[in-house]
Amino acid sequence: MAVKIDGNPYHPNTREPHLPYDTDPGDATRVNGTVCGKGGATIQTMYNPHRLQHPLKRVGSRGSGKWKTITWDQAYDEIINGGDLFGEGQVDGLKAIRNFDPIDPNAPELGPKANQLVFMPGRIEHGRKEFTDRWMNDSFGTINKRMDHTSICEVSHHVGLSLCIPGKTHIKPDIMNAEYIIFFGTTPYEANFPMQALARKLNFFRERGGTLVMVDPRFSNSAAKAARWIPILPGTDAAFALGMMRWLMEHDRVDLKYLACPNPKAAQEAAGHLTWSDAALLVREDNRKLHRDGEQLLVMVDGTLSPAEQAKQADLLVDTVIDGVRVQSVYKL
Repeated sequence: MAVKIDGNPYHPNTREPHLPYDTDPGDATRVNGTVCGKGGATIQTMYNPHRLQHPLKRVGSRGSGKWKTITWDQAYDEIINGGDLFGEGQVDGLKAIRNFDPIDPNAPELGPKANQLVFMPGRIEHGRKEFTDRWMNDSFGTINKRMDHTSICEVSHHVGLSLCIPGKTHIKPDIMNAEYIIFFGTTPYEANFPMQALARKLNFFRERGGTLVMVDPRFSNSAAKAARWIPILPGTDAAFALGMMRWLMEHDRVDLKYLACPNPKAAQEAAGHLTWSDAALLVREDNRKLHRDGEQLLVMVDGTLSPAEQAKQADLLVDTVIDGVRVQSVYKL
């Protein structure tokens, strides 16, 4: 029986400074590491008398909230073989879905019927995800092998980072060396990862005089700890960010040298930056897409069209006509 849950004191996420790795485990048992609120509630979850211990099957209409307890054998049988499970008509089971005929011959991009199995495991970590991928994808044959927490929640920052830093999809802010931090769409004192490490570093940041700004419609616990809370209307994050960008440009508070670097090598050589900007890339007025020569992105350098990957410093204020089509730089837009 579990009686207490602590974080690993050897790990920097749970303790700062963390224990040296050569610390005797016997000594480590007397040192507490932190865990997040969900981790701390694990014991209550494990031994809650109202926790689910058997499969439940819906017995009322969808949304009625009516369920009954069934055996594991019945659950396995119905999941595999299907049937008229709810008195609403035939429901295919896994046996019927594992079929490699096309879902729709007129829409071959949908793939085989096996793709109709979608596995949604919630938060699943390494070790388990590789195991289930082998079963869902390699064995059953569905391309929808795993729609997990990362597929839903984290994808935005993975995509954003990959666009800024090629080859990197998961980095953390340098809180300890920052002076001014703005959080959009996240509440670091309630739900982020690693939650306790991030919250702890933010406390250190605030103690040494750093300014924390929270942009959030809701007055959260994080907003309560911020130097400034900006209660925007829900869904207006992008408009607010664009307004900030416009103010920076109109008040000459932007690094034009950095913005004019249209590729990673140029940004690295110009100012030692690991990221680069798309500010100099050209946008076509006719389709609102980036102007290209085949697959090659284009910029203007001293008024002359040039491949973006070859330019060191590109023109930022571009508004011209190329082959009868008006184009403007991203920065000009």
